[in-house]
Amino acid sequence: MRPDRILRGSYSSGYRGLLAYDEDLHVEAVGGKVALIELDPDLKPEYSNSFSASTDFYRRWGSVHGNLLVEGFYTNLRDAFKLEGGETTDAQGNWLYTRVNSGGAIVKGINTELALNWPKIGLQMGYTLQNSKYKEPEEIFEDLEPQRQMPRTPDHYGYLLLNYTPCRNFTASVTGNYSGRMFVPHAATDFNENEIVKSEEFFDAGFKLAYTFSLTSSISLELHGGMKNVFDQYQKQVDAGETKDAGFIYGPNLPRTFFFGMKFSL
Repeated sequence: MRPDRILRGSYSSGYRGLLAYDEDLHVEAVGGKVALIELDPDLKPEYSNSFSASTDFYRRWGSVHGNLLVEGFYTNLRDAFKLEGGETTDAQGNWLYTRVNSGGAIVKGINTELALNWPKIGLQMGYTLQNSKYKEPEEIFEDLEPQRQMPRTPDHYGYLLLNYTPCRNFTASVTGNYSGRMFVPHAATDFNENEIVKSEEFFDAGFKLAYTFSLTSSISLELHGGMKNVFDQYQKQVDAGETKDAGFIYGPNLPRTFFFGMKFSL
């Protein structure tokens, strides 16, 4: 093996016990929808088996250091949990769900990451191609055709991080997160029927400027400011009203946002 190359391989197994708790239901409660979950009598634990293999390449060109990672991954998910129901309510108006096992799913893909470091500049970026599908078509809504594609799982996504430190006390950084299109379930409201929406692409970019002042020999003050979601990449289709689907949320959490702050360090 060459000294500038590292090969890795790994295997891991995961286990998820029987449970009724589901964080998504807390999102629904925000919209006034109270849900109750019961476990199917034949419910089995959820298991996963994951394999990965990667190679790291390291190079140096004078004062520049470089690192390239190429990784392949494969996960076999057996008896994955899913919720059925939600179309009926009890006497108190609570929505009723049953947690059951699905036929499982396969998640596989390729991930690449590149890092370059100069004396005052650091660049890191990554990109992933991923395929996430159920082994058998799964029902998302009773009145729609079953789907093999797992919801809320884009086929490709990536990130970017750039740091620039021209002097000891000043730092500038640029970040970016890219997410490809994905299928998002959208429950029926007063304005639409049950549907599977294909989201738009998002590139959530931001920057931050920071300067540190030395107040004493042991105390420093950092002043910083910047902008999040510079290109205002935000969900276009938003529900409103009493019957809105509170779980129909995807993409960046914030629209274009300016921020300022300070931090004391001892």
